[in-house]
Amino acid sequence: MAADKPSVAVSKRSPLKVALISTRLKKIAIDALIAPKEVGGGNLILNYTITLEPNETPGTMGMSLQISGDGEDKDDPGTIPFKIDAVISGLFSITRKPTKIEAKNLSTDMANYVLPILTDTIETTLTKCGYPNIQLLKSLPAEA
Repeated sequence: MAADKPSVAVSKRSPLKVALISTRLKKIAIDALIAPKEVGGGNLILNYTITLEPNETPGTMGMSLQISGDGEDKDDPGTIPFKIDAVISGLFSITRKPTKIEAKNLSTDMANYVLPILTDTIETTLTKCGYPNIQLLKSLPAEA
């Protein structure tokens, strides 16, 4: 079976073309603190952090995406049934070195390539821990 070519996309906010070369799950930690049957649903309080990594080779750019936070019981807002901390990195080919402004705009576009991989991994792990039907964002909103 032939390998698929990486998908290429034009950044929504810059003329750069990027293609995802590889991903690496760096960390996934989910602490189930309270049994799911004792929790009445609730909200997710999550932080998303994007970090651009230094270019290892010309024509590439790396980035890391971290999702961290916890679930909150809707019946008892001070009760935390589980905590999440996960990091994924992606290596991208890029047409040229971006300016600082382009890099900031490009970071969200690159994060949107790897976000579905990380959120699917988190959702699957939470389901295995007894917390089904939890859905995370599949793309980040564009910054104003």
